[in-house]
Amino acid sequence: MSVQLSLLMKKIALLSFLLLAFLSNHAQGIAFVKIAQRGDTYVGNSWKGKDSFLFTYINDTIRTGLHAIQYSANNTWDNWYKYTYTINPFGKVSTQLRENWSAGNWVNSTRYTYNYDADSNNTEILYDVWNANNWNPTGKIEYTGYNNLHKYQNELVSGYSGGSWVYQTRKTYAYLNNDTLKSEEDRYTWDIPLNNWVKSERLFYTYVQNQIGSITRFLPDTANIWQPKEKFVYSYNLAPLHILEYLAQKYDSITNVWYATNRVTYSYLNNVLDKTQNEVYANNAWNPIARAQYLYNGNSELSEYFTELFNIGNWVKNTRSTYLYNNSKLSEENKFIAAGNAWEQNKRLTYNYDGNKNVIYDKNENVVAGNFIPVSQNFYYYTSYALSFSDRIAAFSKLMVYPNPALDKLTVEIDAKQNTHIQINILDTYGKVQLVITQPVFANRNQIQIPCSSLGTGCYFAQIIDAHSGRQQIEKFQISK
Repeated sequence: MSVQLSLLMKKIALLSFLLLAFLSNHAQGIAFVKIAQRGDTYVGNSWKGKDSFLFTYINDTIRTGLHAIQYSANNTWDNWYKYTYTINPFGKVSTQLRENWSAGNWVNSTRYTYNYDADSNNTEILYDVWNANNWNPTGKIEYTGYNNLHKYQNELVSGYSGGSWVYQTRKTYAYLNNDTLKSEEDRYTWDIPLNNWVKSERLFYTYVQNQIGSITRFLPDTANIWQPKEKFVYSYNLAPLHILEYLAQKYDSITNVWYATNRVTYSYLNNVLDKTQNEVYANNAWNPIARAQYLYNGNSELSEYFTELFNIGNWVKNTRSTYLYNNSKLSEENKFIAAGNAWEQNKRLTYNYDGNKNVIYDKNENVVAGNFIPVSQNFYYYTSYALSFSDRIAAFSKLMVYPNPALDKLTVEIDAKQNTHIQINILDTYGKVQLVITQPVFANRNQIQIPCSSLGTGCYFAQIIDAHSGRQQIEKFQISK
């Protein structure tokens, strides 16, 4: 039961973050939203349907439905599953219902219910599972202690067992004086036999100009006392602000000394990321293990990215990607693997866009002995929606994130009214930061290339923060490999 409920809680947290992040992404003007997509696979020298998705929205591009269709062995498009979202008067999701297609009918599957306080803070998420006749309570998350900037202090996760709610995990948060930056996070698990909370993990955060400066991790010892275990330190150049080093350390509880384990260093050319190098600390010295090189074309667009591994005193080729553009939009990406001292192409990805820079088609091909073998293709369809209010960054007259879905590279295009600098946090669906990019932004047009080769297939969010105003914008995107 515990493992199953833990997975259910993760699903609740995932959906909560997706929905809240999506709802925060409003703007004044026109937005182009995806209303459908279709995926095909290449089988037996011909294209065959795989799946399709239809999306419905109301004002401000709030999604109200998702309808999934699957291609069957009978060569027909059949219903698969669907989600229906109920929106409250404040534009927040109050229920999410999943139904599966079975024997010619839609059958209830799962349901999420979201409750809010008078300030529209999400206070509770309930998760129910349909058992053919009734909804069975299965899990819930409760949020309490919201401050004026809508940051909660407590998160309590419970599972339903034996007719009552049973605690599972708990988190508490503390914030700096600005009430937005997290300074401390404590995590606990519920011990059923002991009937009390047991310490699990503690994290302390420091900042440099509102960017993460360090994360210190503590674990409980046998006496249930917090003991330091790991530290992650981020060093920056301050003008312009960009990361220079990521350093990982471990704590020696015998000598009470922090010692380095590994690091990543970053170097820049004309304020654009040029190289990164990964190193481990051994024998009182830093030893390289891998490095990456970024090359750009005349329009400051990433044209090539390659990695090398350090082996027995020599740098050895590892992976390489090259990028082609059409009117500043990625049109083709070619992937290579090392073949001795040469590069051997193993994949090609191509993209087509509409006039609004929305990707409308992509194709994935493998390369075998110089021949291009189709693997999959996707079609995307959009419509325009009028948006009624703004939560965008006022200094930017345009901000776009593309392609969507992305593969190994994401482009953030910004038309800025003045010089500034930004931080881009790439978040997964649990809200955890996977990448941090700091970048100067100049008046007029900017294109920022974000390598995503370290990210797996799935949904992510680009959180763009303007350092001058503190305003932020969240853009949702997919990684598809």
